[in-house]
This record gives sequence, C-alpha cells and structure tokens, in this order.
Amino acid sequence: MAHNVGRLDQIVIDLERLQHAADDVINAYVNRIVSEASSGTSWGGTKYWLVAPAGHVLDRVAALKIVRRALTGKDDNPRR
Repeated sequence: MAHNVGRLDQIVIDLERLQHAADDVINAYVNRIVSEASSGTSWGGTKYWLVAPAGHVLDRVAALKIVRRALTGKDDNPRR
C-alpha cells in the first residue's frame, strides 16, 4: 500500500536542520567556556555538565524515520 509521506519527509528535513543549528550554538558556547577555563578542562565533560540539566529528549528525527520506514519500507530519504 502506497502512503503519501511528503509532509513527513519535510518535517524530518526541517528537524534535522534545526537540530544541527542547535548543536552549532551549543558547541560554540561550550567552546567559549572551555577556552576561558583552566587548561585540562574536558570539552565533553563541560558539554555534558552544561546540557545535562536540559534532560534527555526523544530523538524525533530518528522516530519519524522509523515511522517513514514502516509506512514505505524504504530507509532512504529522497530529498537529501
């Protein structure tokens, strides 16, 4: 059975773009904190310490890709 997944594909593309933009902002902030800290400061530890209070979130992009794969049987996203 064929399903129209055009809207789903667009949501995945938009979420991926936004998640990458958010990662860039967070990483730039971590870079600034680490550059101002004493030597030997762990970048990964600093990032975890800064973002851990935000909690864990569902990876919506991966979840939507699972839905798409279930509907279409395809792993690829034709728009990428």
